[in-house]
This record gives sequence, C-alpha cells and structure tokens, in this order.
Amino acid sequence: MWFRSSLLFVLSSVSFAAAHEGHVHAEVPTDGSGDVGGIITVTEQGRRNLGIEVVEADIAELEKTLEVVAEVVPMPTRTAVLSSRIPGRVKRIDAISGQKVRSGQALVTIESFQPGNPPPTVSYSSPIDGTITHWDAEVGESVEPNGHLAEIIDLSQVYVQLTLFEGQVRQVEYGQPVRIYIESYPDEVFAGTIDLMSGKLDPETRTLKAFATVNNPNLTLRPHMRGSAHIVTESLDAVIAVPHRAITGDPANLFAFVQTDEDGLEYEQRSVVIGSRDDRVTEVIEGVLPGELVVTSGNYQLQFVERKAAPAEESHDGHAHDHSHGHEHEAHQHHHHSHSPFSYPLVWVLIAGLLVSLVANGLYAAKLNQKTQG
Repeated sequence: MWFRSSLLFVLSSVSFAAAHEGHVHAEVPTDGSGDVGGIITVTEQGRRNLGIEVVEADIAELEKTLEVVAEVVPMPTRTAVLSSRIPGRVKRIDAISGQKVRSGQALVTIESFQPGNPPPTVSYSSPIDGTITHWDAEVGESVEPNGHLAEIIDLSQVYVQLTLFEGQVRQVEYGQPVRIYIESYPDEVFAGTIDLMSGKLDPETRTLKAFATVNNPNLTLRPHMRGSAHIVTESLDAVIAVPHRAITGDPANLFAFVQTDEDGLEYEQRSVVIGSRDDRVTEVIEGVLPGELVVTSGNYQLQFVERKAAPAEESHDGHAHDHSHGHEHEAHQHHHHSHSPFSYPLVWVLIAGLLVSLVANGLYAAKLNQKTQG
C-alpha cells in the first residue's frame, strides 16, 4: 500500500513540475507595446515624422498655486473714446476697426449741420497710440455732440481679470506672480503680477475681482479672451523636474523617453517614479537625471516603434557573429524537451527520494521479519 501511494505522489509531482515549467518559459512580447525598457532607434526622417521634441530635465522649485478663472480686459488708463463736439453727419472715415493708429492721426471728418457753402467740417484724430477696437459711425450717418464714434485701446499692456471666491481671497496679495493660460493659445504661458484688487465683493456672486498686469508687446492678448490663471502663493523644495507631457503611461506604469545620443536618433524608455507637481512641471524621484534630454512631443508614438536589437558579439578574430539563431534553436530545443517530464531536475530529486524510501522500508521490513521469527 505504501509503495502504491508513493508512486502516485511521484507521478502527480512530475505532472505539476511539467506544467509549472511550461509557464515559466512562456514567450514575452518584444514589440515594445507592453514592457518598459530598451533603446529605440529612429532615422532622421522618422524623427521628423514623429514630431519628436526634447527638453532638458532640470532642478526646479515647485510652487503652490491657486487656480482661478481669467479674462483679458483693457486698462482704463489705456483706453480712449472718440466723439463729436458738434451735431452733423459723417463725411469721411480715415481708419477701420482693428487698425493700429498713432496719437494725432486723423480718423474721421464731421460735416456740421450749420448753414454754409460749403458747410463747415471738423476733423477728429486719435487721442492715444493704440488699436481701433470698433467704430460706431458710418459715412453719411448723423451724429450728435458727445456721440460715440470709435474706441481706441493701447493693448501693449493689459489687465487679466481674476475671479476669486470668497474663501480664496485671504491667499491673494499684491505683487504675487501669476501664470496665465489663454484658450486661444494653449501652448503659451503669459506672466503677470497682482497689481489691483477690487474694494468689495460682488454681493450676488460673492466673488472679488483681482487684476494682474501683463505686458503684451505683440498684441497677442485681446479683450475678453478667457482662460485660467495660477497665482503663486508659496514656493516649495527644489527637485528634479520635467514638463508634464514628458511623463506618459498609466498610473501604475509611468515612463519617459530619454535621448541617449547627440544626434537625437536613439531614445531609451525608462520607468519613472514621480512626486509632487504644479501647473508647469512634475517632480521625478527616480528614472531621470538633471541635464538629460526627455521627449515632450512624439513620446506617445515612440511606444510603438520597434526596440533596437541587442548588439552582435564580436569574436576574437574581429568578425561579428550573430548568435540570435543559435539562441532561438536552443530555446526551441528546451521547449521541445519540456514535453518530457524526465527532463526536469525536480523529477529526479523526487525519484531519488522514492528510492531512499524504498530502501528504508525494505530494511525495516527485514528487521521486523527477523524479530518475528526469533
């Protein structure tokens, strides 16, 4: 009975070992779509097609910010309204909406309703340097004294109006830096400072208006453009940081691509561990060093580019030999032998244990028989 039980135990163990060994040697995908790691090589044309861009990982100071709604508004001190001082009709217009004008430049001519042959005319010019934002009169239209003809705004410097909820007001102070993100220009950041705050809250919305001054030399920002603003309220520790878009993957498997050559044709996919972040950058705890170039554009496409094969080994006579076929043959042979249960070391250990058990039981049986006869 004991022999039969031992034999069944060995056979079941052999089956388990064979099944387990087969799982260990299952093939692993090498196309780069699942695993993180390896060098990816592209051509110059491929780099351009993928739109690859890199930036240098740097030591940066993270900042605590307050995000609020933002809207571009003109400065009252840089806004002028053109109107007529006499009743009459518009005889001539010398500028159009959107045109940049200089102070003193003629804009419109008004013909008086007073009798005369010809009737007297008055010409009005721009009171400031700026841009005509709109006209309220057309040629032949009647105008009255103090009637609104045109608006001119100097847009070289503008306010960005920030809407603060009542609970946020205590975090905002004069002179705080502000980074503004406008919907029309998602890839640009506009810098300003808090220079003005309203004297009271809006009684209906319970919000307070704050204003950040922003230089606008290229006239990029126009009144009523909207977006968001991050008011810097506190500076944190200096850390290794990269732009947010340099980090990709899912939360459980984050990685970045790091350029490993001078020509920008080789990139290593590295797992990363991240820490804190603000509106600009993400802290990298592990995976990237200061000064290394990380991919910020084209990194999604790089995931699907085939990884670089391992370099061929060089023989002593200076000729390179490709051993990939040999390894592939070895792997095939190993996989083929895995179908035979006696090809595993664990099986032989179990057989040896069975033999020891047989010998021990035989000796015990002989000794017991000897005592019975005595």
